[in-house]
Amino acid sequence: PLLLDAPKLQRLSVTFFTRDQIMEILAGLPPLVRLAIQKPREKGRLDFTAFIRAIQTDRLKFLRINGDDTQGGILDTGVEAIPCPRLETLDVTGPVWVDAPALREAKIFNVRNGELLCMLRSGQHLRRLHARWHPEWVINSAPTPGLAEPIDFPVNLPELHTLFLAGVMTRETRTFLN
Repeated sequence: PLLLDAPKLQRLSVTFFTRDQIMEILAGLPPLVRLAIQKPREKGRLDFTAFIRAIQTDRLKFLRINGDDTQGGILDTGVEAIPCPRLETLDVTGPVWVDAPALREAKIFNVRNGELLCMLRSGQHLRRLHARWHPEWVINSAPTPGLAEPIDFPVNLPELHTLFLAGVMTRETRTFLN
C-alpha cells in the first residue's frame, strides 16, 4: 500500500506502474472521487475491471484507465458488475464491467460490439459516447468471446445526443448501429 496515511485523499493518478504495483497502491485507499491509471507497464492483456474491484466505488465520479491498444482484456460478464452509483465520466482503453446508472460521458476504446453493448446497458443518462472498436489486427488475431450476460436489444440510451464512432468499419459497426 501507499506509504502514507491520507484519509481525505479524493483524487489519485498513477502512471507507468506495473499491474502488481497498481494493485498494491489501490489496496486500502479511502473512497476516491477520481481515479486515473495511465500507461501501465505491462505487456499483454490486463483485466481493467480488477483495478476497479480493488477500490471502494461508492463515491467514484471519474474513472480513467488508459493503456495501449493491446492491453485491454476481455469483458467477463459471468461475474457481477461492479456498482459505481455516482460514476459520471468513464474513459477507458479496454472493457470494464461496471454498473454506472449516473454515467453521462463515456470514451470507450478497444472493445468489441457485444462488450460495448453490455457496458452501456445501465447508461440511461448517457449523453456523449465516443467508441472505438478493437484495431483490425487485434480483431483478426483474437477470437471474439461469448458473453455470459444476455443483451436486450436495442440498448436504450434516451439522453444520448453526441456519438463518435471510430475504427475499422466492420460487420460489428453495422450491427451496433442497427
